[in-house]
Amino acid sequence: MAPKPTSTGRLVESTAVMNKPSPGLEQSFAEKLSQGQSQAQTNKIGLSRRVLARALSRAICSFTVLLILLLTTTYLAMWAFYPWRPLAELDVPGWIVDFADQVDLMMTRRNPPIVVLGSSLTLAAPRRLSRPAVYQEEISARAGRKLDLCCMAVPGAIASDQDFILNELLEHKKKPELIVYTYAPRDFMDNTIEGKISTTPTRKVLSFINRRSSFLPKDLSWNAVTTCYDNHTAFLDMVHRHVLRLTRSYVCKVSGHPESLWQASHQGTAQTNAQTNQPDRAAQSPGEGDVDSNSGRNADEAPAVRAKALVQDLELYNRRYNPQNAARIDEQYRHLEQLLAVGKSRGIKVELVGMPVSPANMKLIKPAVYQDMQIRLHSLATKYGAGLYDLNTDPKVSFAQDEYLDSVHLSNAGAAHFVPIFADHVTQSKNFKSVFGGNSK
Repeated sequence: MAPKPTSTGRLVESTAVMNKPSPGLEQSFAEKLSQGQSQAQTNKIGLSRRVLARALSRAICSFTVLLILLLTTTYLAMWAFYPWRPLAELDVPGWIVDFADQVDLMMTRRNPPIVVLGSSLTLAAPRRLSRPAVYQEEISARAGRKLDLCCMAVPGAIASDQDFILNELLEHKKKPELIVYTYAPRDFMDNTIEGKISTTPTRKVLSFINRRSSFLPKDLSWNAVTTCYDNHTAFLDMVHRHVLRLTRSYVCKVSGHPESLWQASHQGTAQTNAQTNQPDRAAQSPGEGDVDSNSGRNADEAPAVRAKALVQDLELYNRRYNPQNAARIDEQYRHLEQLLAVGKSRGIKVELVGMPVSPANMKLIKPAVYQDMQIRLHSLATKYGAGLYDLNTDPKVSFAQDEYLDSVHLSNAGAAHFVPIFADHVTQSKNFKSVFGGNSK
């Protein structure tokens, strides 16, 4: 018989039953706790968003931030639209900058298979004949098809400049199939180049173009970042100098004062030329002149003008050739070898063409010096598989003094004589045929 529960046992049992939580009540409490936590999290996120929006609103309305945005936008617009020619002419003569359009090839998508390198001697023919694309037209006509050709000759360029131009082309993903380097004796023995070869006009023009094409660094390396910084500081310096020059010119124009001592000393001459309608010869580049309305030819073709230009040019070239600077000569031949070596390693054919110079100019060069030049060129051409042709030593070709404006730049008649010979040689050369076939006419 089971014992009867005592009053104390019944009390404990009753208390246990009362303290046992109800399943529904426990679930309801958990849900409310979860909802409370979620609501708190939502309120926290909302508060963060409001704080962030308020901070952003204050930042946008901040004078400092607005000023930074304005300056940044102004600088971007100035970088993109500021005229580049006046800036380039701060450090490079204007008549050299005129030919920067050809050098600017590396900044475009154009990738011509033929590139002609040279100096003002090479540029004289297209200018005299008033046919900027004469080399392309004549070579295409002989090849029987249109070939894209870019003449990247630059006045005053020497062998080291041509080496630099090729490296810049390759750096900008431009790889011609044939390079025609039209050289002259001055390319290897110019004594009048002052300072380092890194400061030649050609280098300055190319450096300027590179600065304008590099708004951001190529990568995040220290060298790329510092180069980009230097480009921007150089750009700001040029803009600053150009603005100062414009301001000075305006003030001088208003006040009537000359801008420089040179202008003051030549002001009378300029006024006389203006009254007599005579051109200012100092402002003209080699191979450029006014047309005589009576004879229909360029005024600088007149015998008296050419005779005077010849005397002045011979004096200049005598300083360029003599005395010999052995270090400069060796330096330039090393750069020519580098050009040929790079061409061979990259599968680029190179044709060396010696530009014709006048008999008077040839007399300034000692025969032994010219012979040494030929020996060196022949050795390098043989070593690297380049073609070599010198119009000054070809017995079938001769240019009279009357075919020059001075001692090296061709006249109208000289240009008409030179272009067919040049086009014939290029299209009949072994290198041209290996690249474009042997169907030249």
